[in-house]
Amino acid sequence: MNVEFHHYDASQKRWFTKVAKRAAERVSTIVSEFDYQMPDTWSAEFALKEMTRTRVHRIRVQHQTIISVTFAAASWQSLDSSADDAIAQLASAVLCVVPQDLADQLRGAFIENGVSQLRPISMTSEDAPPDSNHHVELCIRSQGIGLDEFYSLYDRLDVHLRDQRLGFVDGSSWSGDSYCIDFSLPIREAGIRCVMSFITEQGHRDRVTLSDISTGESLES
Repeated sequence: MNVEFHHYDASQKRWFTKVAKRAAERVSTIVSEFDYQMPDTWSAEFALKEMTRTRVHRIRVQHQTIISVTFAAASWQSLDSSADDAIAQLASAVLCVVPQDLADQLRGAFIENGVSQLRPISMTSEDAPPDSNHHVELCIRSQGIGLDEFYSLYDRLDVHLRDQRLGFVDGSSWSGDSYCIDFSLPIREAGIRCVMSFITEQGHRDRVTLSDISTGESLES
C-alpha cells in the first residue's frame, strides 16, 4: 500500500507542499506491508484560516476521481515543526477513505508507530459539473532546476496565461526526475502555443514534454 499526492495546491505557502510530501512518505512507510491499492488520484490543499479538522472531499470529474485532502495548516510554523501534525492529519484522512476492515488494522499500525493524534473525519463527495476546458500537463526535467525556480516558473506561467485570457495553472506535482504543471485551457491549441512560447523564452524548450491529462495523449511540444 502506498499513499502519494499527485497534485499540490501551491497557491499558499510554498513549503506546505514539502510538509504534505513528507507526511505521505511517512504514512506510506507505515502502511507499506498492507496489500491495498489506492484507487483514486490524491490532491493536497491547505487551509490557512482556523480549521478544527482535516477535510477530505471526493470529486468525480469525468474520467477520474480525485481525493482532495485539505490540511488544517493555520498553526504550521516550519517544515520540521509541522511534520508530526501533517502525518496525523493524513493518517486520519486515509482511515476515512479505505474500507472499514482495513481502517481498523491501519489504526493499530499508526498507533504502534507513534501516530496517536488520529481524528475522526467524514468524507464528502460530489460530481463536478461538466468542464469544457482542455487539461494539459507540462513536465520539465528537474536536473539543474531547484524547487524555488520551479515555483517561480509556475507563478509566472499562471500570470502569463491569465493575462492572455488563454487559461490558467490549476496544479503541480513532481517526481524524482521531473516537475509537472497542469493547465486548464479553453482553446487547447492557442493555450499550448502560449505556454510553449513562454517556455522557449525561458530557455527550457528542449527539456519539456506535453500530454493531454484526460486521454494521456502525447502532444507535440
